[in-house]
Amino acid sequence: LWATNMAIVTGETKTQNLLRELVHIWKVHGVKHLWDGTSASILLVSNPIIQFFCYEQLKHARLAAMRTTNIGALEAFLIAALAKAIATVTTYPLQLAQTLLRLGNNDGDQDKQPSGSNHNREHPQHHQYKNTLDCLIQLYKTNKSFSVWFTGMRAKLLQTVLTAAFTFLTYEQILGAVQTVLAIKARKQQKQFSV
Repeated sequence: LWATNMAIVTGETKTQNLLRELVHIWKVHGVKHLWDGTSASILLVSNPIIQFFCYEQLKHARLAAMRTTNIGALEAFLIAALAKAIATVTTYPLQLAQTLLRLGNNDGDQDKQPSGSNHNREHPQHHQYKNTLDCLIQLYKTNKSFSVWFTGMRAKLLQTVLTAAFTFLTYEQILGAVQTVLAIKARKQQKQFSV
């Protein structure tokens, strides 16, 4: 469905019907094309794992340094932002490969790029990438630099870092409120038993 949706969103199809486009892609490119980028998707499961691991490690380091049990709202925001930035930078080449595998293996894509476009040079759409690793290798060979693996990352960082920071800020605030309510309940129960 992702490959089909991308074809519709990018205007590579004359129809807006998901089922018709699915059948069209299957007939024109074969069933394998519908799965382009799936290996990268599976590997991208590591992004939230890295994010949560970094968040918890940074949070525990901060709590230990402060010798307290809770972090403040600003600290939660900053720690979450840093954790998501680490996860995004670490996995961005996979995200790029996933997108290129899904978009770059369509016949005729190179004709859709504006002439003289920097995008053509950095991400040659005429390549038929075999898999995630092949995509990354071809990008490196074409540009002779690993920096091409991070093309477009600034926008992705802004989007994901802010989202994660606000999410964890909210999470920590809700967690703090729940812990407070549970502590009050525990004290009330303790008083009842002691009487």
